[in-house]
Amino acid sequence: MPNKNLKWIFLLLLSVVWGSSFILIKKGLVGLTPLQVGSLRTVFAALFLMVI
Repeated sequence: MPNKNLKWIFLLLLSVVWGSSFILIKKGLVGLTPLQVGSLRTVFAALFLMVI
């Protein structure tokens, strides 16, 4: 049973991260250009993937 609950927790966490990205991009475009925001997203994703 705990395995099933863990799947729901991960799904909830994924939806929070995915949904917050749109808000963060909107806020980021106030001070940065779209190219800078896209580049930062790519760099952070690459760093995260290098860790795992």
